Amino acid sequence: MAIYRVENGKAPAGLSAGDEVVTGGGTYRITGVNADGSYQSQVSNKKQTTYNYKGQYTQRQSPLLSQGVSGYTQNRINGLEGGYTPGSAVQKAQAYLNQVQSRRPGEYQSQWDGELTEIYNRIANRKPFSYDIGTDPVYQQYREQYQRQGRLAMQDTMGQAAALTGGYGSTYGEQVGQQAYNAYLQNLNDIVPDLYNAAYNRYRDEGTDLYNQYGLLSDRENQEYSRYRDTVNDYYSDLSDARSAYDSAYSRDYNQWSDQLSYWAQKAANENSAYLQQLAAQSRASGGSGSGSGGTNVADVATVNGAGNFANNVAMMDDQYRGVMKTVSVLLGQNNIEKAMTYAYGVRNQLSHQQWADIARLIKERTNVEIDPDVWYKKSKDGSGTWGAKK
Repeated sequence: MAIYRVENGKAPAGLSAGDEVVTGGGTYRITGVNADGSYQSQVSNKKQTTYNYKGQYTQRQSPLLSQGVSGYTQNRINGLEGGYTPGSAVQKAQAYLNQVQSRRPGEYQSQWDGELTEIYNRIANRKPFSYDIGTDPVYQQYREQYQRQGRLAMQDTMGQAAALTGGYGSTYGEQVGQQAYNAYLQNLNDIVPDLYNAAYNRYRDEGTDLYNQYGLLSDRENQEYSRYRDTVNDYYSDLSDARSAYDSAYSRDYNQWSDQLSYWAQKAANENSAYLQQLAAQSRASGGSGSGSGGTNVADVATVNGAGNFANNVAMMDDQYRGVMKTVSVLLGQNNIEKAMTYAYGVRNQLSHQQWADIARLIKERTNVEIDPDVWYKKSKDGSGTWGAKK
């Protein structure tokens, strides 16, 4: 399989099945060659185009097409047709782009996520406030204190009552002693609301502390993420600048190469055209039976039955002329360009002006070479003379 570059919007002549042609709209693989030399093809790589293909193209040379090209022109074409090679500016831009791409920040990793989750769960799962004096250690301390003081007060009161009765206990003493004890227990009950409020304040303060801790860690998290986003934004800004610089350098360099290729290809075509026009003039001067410069023989082509006469503008019969056209087309399709042109020059004197102009048109379409300066290859402004002979 060989890879060729599209020429003047068409696949080069003489390709074989399996060859590929790189165009501006993708790469196509030749799947078959028709009898007239045209191709059957299919897309093999839509993304590979003449704008981004960096490989080497297969170079095709025809002896006839290179005879009129100067050595200097041919050397320039050979150097350019090998394919586009990025210059130093493009290589530097590519290296910098690769360097920027290597600095791409990784995924954000939070160092506060674990603590934030733990505190959030404590807040979300926190039970509503409730108060039970039986489980309040402060209440238990007060109760023990008041009970002790109540017993002391009861004993003191009962002792005073016994002194009044000569040291003997009495029902009165027991009653006033119990009253003193109960008074202390009442004082204990009076402080329960204060204990409730103190417990609620502790519950509320604990909640406030959790929210404050969560807020502090959230602020740290936001600061860290903001710095990360700044790093990401700086990266993409640098990447955009580097990519733009690379695209600009590549576009300038590639267009310069493409312009040079077009220039030297056109120069080669002009040199070839001048050479072939000289060859045609020599053929006419010799009556179509001599040899052109460079040893290209246009003689020894047998007279076709039903032949016409170029000098008198008499057309060859249609069946025979179609055979001549097919022969030229097949030879071009087989990349036998020299044989095709030799054959065409040989039968020229047996054709009418229009028939010769049609063959010249076919060769121009397939090789981009104008073989006869007397043929109109372009339409005139009024639309006349399309592919007609000038004489």
